[in-house]
Amino acid sequence: MKKIITTAVTSNYMLLLPTFWHFCREYGGVSALRLLTLDSERHLLAAYLESTGLADDMELFAMPVYQNIPLDMASQSCALKLRIWEAMPDAKQHIFIDVDMLMLTWPSEFLETGSSKLFASRDGYIGFKEKMKDEFAFLNEDWSPCFDAEGRKYANTGLLISNPSHALFFANVLHKWAEFFRKSGKPPSIWDQNVFNYCLDLGRFGLSWNGVQLLDASFNSLKEYPNYVNLDLGYLSLNGEAVKLLHFNGGSPLLKYCRRARALSAMRTPSRKS
Repeated sequence: MKKIITTAVTSNYMLLLPTFWHFCREYGGVSALRLLTLDSERHLLAAYLESTGLADDMELFAMPVYQNIPLDMASQSCALKLRIWEAMPDAKQHIFIDVDMLMLTWPSEFLETGSSKLFASRDGYIGFKEKMKDEFAFLNEDWSPCFDAEGRKYANTGLLISNPSHALFFANVLHKWAEFFRKSGKPPSIWDQNVFNYCLDLGRFGLSWNGVQLLDASFNSLKEYPNYVNLDLGYLSLNGEAVKLLHFNGGSPLLKYCRRARALSAMRTPSRKS
């Protein structure tokens, strides 16, 4: 089965792309990469791919700027993932992974067929989600967070595995993001992510939590989590389980790059799995 994933890249994140692709190819067995970018960034990104020898492995999909949210690159990059079905409507499935993540193995759960659910990774970090009640109060919705046996349901949008039935939900999250920005005059915290989870909690935007499969933290191992290198077995471990996706969340692109370089210097190269 051909393994193809999608990520979003604008000029400020190009520096992360070669190592991202190396790990996808070598440790995930990924055969091709689709890149979402902005029309204004297309030529610069294409030139970068040529100069780094990556052009043959990647396909560019450029979108116009989404005008109803802030125009900074961080906001627009996050919006691109929600526009994936607009950019590539004919796919049967999209596996989207943020470019500031590293794939340490191809998770077999990606290969599940026949599921109508949206797959996302749980984010248990104590931070922005605890402020959501106050942040969204001005919208006057009858809203409260959802819980399961693991605690608060909250997805990190760095990994989204979707099918065509989720296109409407993605579009509705974008519209709610635009509404928030229009009514408040400021962007929501953590870009798309709180809005994404808010819409799932409300459950009336084309998808509810019943239609989501929350994967465990090994699919979204954040810098805040207690990871350690198992030198005997040669993999990065989180709570005794091998990490599948390592996420260098937060901060500027350069800070992400430095964090990633520091982590790689401490890790033994994992065994190739495909």
